[in-house]
Amino acid sequence: MYYVIIFPVKDAEMGALDVVADTELDTEQQNKKTDIEQLTNIEFLSRINRVETQLISVIELRREIEDNCHKGLRETFAQHVYVGAISPSQALIQYSTKLFLCDTKKILTEMLYQYILFNFQNFNEYIFNEKISIFELATICLDMPESGWTPEDGDKNELARKVSEILVDKSEMLKDYFSVGIDTEGNLYSIPILIDDYIPDSRALPFFVTRLAAEVDWSTEKGCFRTFSRELAAFFANIPKETNQHGKDWEWVTEHIIYPAIKQCFIPPKSFIDNAAVLEIANLPNLYKVFERC
Repeated sequence: MYYVIIFPVKDAEMGALDVVADTELDTEQQNKKTDIEQLTNIEFLSRINRVETQLISVIELRREIEDNCHKGLRETFAQHVYVGAISPSQALIQYSTKLFLCDTKKILTEMLYQYILFNFQNFNEYIFNEKISIFELATICLDMPESGWTPEDGDKNELARKVSEILVDKSEMLKDYFSVGIDTEGNLYSIPILIDDYIPDSRALPFFVTRLAAEVDWSTEKGCFRTFSRELAAFFANIPKETNQHGKDWEWVTEHIIYPAIKQCFIPPKSFIDNAAVLEIANLPNLYKVFERC
């Protein structure tokens, strides 16, 4: 099963991804309920012929995630009640009598990294209606001040060409394991589906492809899978501020897609205790005592 994304090359740096269901979708998919809480990842994955990886590197990365789980935070996220979003990057949740401020992007990035590894080689995909030149995307990235490019780094066209060459060389592996489709001409034509009914902000694509060439450790299998999964997760953690393909804004997406997925799947690492990803900002019994004194 796949979807087609209408995504013109000329609008790659600005346009939102407009998704339409492909005519090859079966009747069950076309008639499925629109309530996102009925479209869980488990239900989605049950329609895929899963491949159980035997790669030791992936198994070790999964074990690292499990061994690093903070059990208290796991219970907090698994049992939380969503309160509301402050911004695309911050939200409030409640667990028991405690109120927490969450760094949505940081949490989503980590959850997606975990999802990628636990679903390694088992992704459905979005297909672009028009292929997108990796060279053009890299050029767009290098033209942005945020890229940090300086003349000492070399000619922009040469760097963009190198980005394309690296990703074309790795294209077979990327398609097989991650459903990232790149043809022999250096065009990106597909990305995986990580969360059903969710597509990341298309404006992050130029940095995504450029960072794949520059930041992924291509020298070792385990390092490659770890760093590629990190970059893919970081790209998907860019929540679009525009309305999605169903006319829903970022607040709706955060409440009905992102946090239900976090509640179901997230394995919080121990580092989240110290990195401000989740902060306890109130304890309701203590607040009641304050109100009683007023």
